[in-house]
Amino acid sequence: MVDTEVLQVVRRFKKEYYEQMDIDRLAHKLDRLTSRLDRLKDHKKLSSDLLDLYYLYLQTIETLFINVYTFCKKDRDFPIAIFIENAKLKSFIKKEFVDCSKYSRYFINDIILSIHEDKSEIKKDQYHNLLKECAKDYIDNYQLLNAYKHGARASAAVGSSYMSMKLPDGQFMKVTDGDAAIHYYSKERDSKTGEKTIYECNLVFKKDRVAGKTLFIITLLQNLRLISLKTVGVGLSNPQKYMYFQYDKDKWHETFGGYSLKTGLFTVEKVNKK
Repeated sequence: MVDTEVLQVVRRFKKEYYEQMDIDRLAHKLDRLTSRLDRLKDHKKLSSDLLDLYYLYLQTIETLFINVYTFCKKDRDFPIAIFIENAKLKSFIKKEFVDCSKYSRYFINDIILSIHEDKSEIKKDQYHNLLKECAKDYIDNYQLLNAYKHGARASAAVGSSYMSMKLPDGQFMKVTDGDAAIHYYSKERDSKTGEKTIYECNLVFKKDRVAGKTLFIITLLQNLRLISLKTVGVGLSNPQKYMYFQYDKDKWHETFGGYSLKTGLFTVEKVNKK
């Protein structure tokens, strides 16, 4: 098969991939979860939904960044790019969206906001800062995705939690807080020793902010899907259903908070049987 024929097959696959991507399913799932969290009083049911909410948040972030990574590749590399390995994806997110802002700014300013009427510096900064916050959440807690799949390794609880610091006069000052918490275990390499270690992880967050950030990511994903379809000739002449993320600045500020802590429990050693 000559190169042009291969490229045609790949572009057809790319077109079908984005046409079949069901973003509405993610939005409906978010709506159901937030509705239940606002309505339910049973702490056991609330705990289950909180865990589902944060899992949906991380899963949606991962889906977005897989497609961001794919978007910057040539068409012939598309089939391989959408199956990027987890370690490589994590490295891409950390390098381009947490440690550095060059590609992140390009993605927000020149791709996502290219279809937005509001291209002000305020809007650009809002989107960029929020995307960076989401990227950091993923890097800090991506192991929760594995813990969630093995149900006994993760649990959630409702209730206020906070972190404080001791001042020189002996008093304590609250640094940050949250209204929900997730406890889970992970196995990963220690960043200093390189040894495989089992960690106890505690994640505290405000559920309204996580719900809002999930909606933000869904918005980016929907718009990226439609923009990607245009690269294969779909939607060039028809009006597209783009999504726009807006929030009340004061109410959004009230949702700020949360933190994550990780404590090493065991070092995992490989035992050679004789």
